[in-house]
Amino acid sequence: FSLLGHSAFTRADYLWVGEFFADFAEQTPAIGDYGVLNLRVGAQFESFAVEVYAENLSNENEFTFWNTAFNAGSRLRPRNVGVDFRYQF
Repeated sequence: FSLLGHSAFTRADYLWVGEFFADFAEQTPAIGDYGVLNLRVGAQFESFAVEVYAENLSNENEFTFWNTAFNAGSRLRPRNVGVDFRYQF
């Protein structure tokens, strides 16, 4: 779409991960069963662009991996909000 005569865009991504286990015997804790929403809005002005974004907007705090040997896992990255500026030479 056009914003003040410049090319602009909006983008929304939703990722759903169903419940799963880290081992075939299903002896580990169930992980997954969460959704992640990412939003991005941006515009292109002559030789530079600006984008505002929010990742994991609902701030889900779920395990993405579980290691049975160490009885530990990794979690989703927390909510991340920012601005990207790009300049094209």
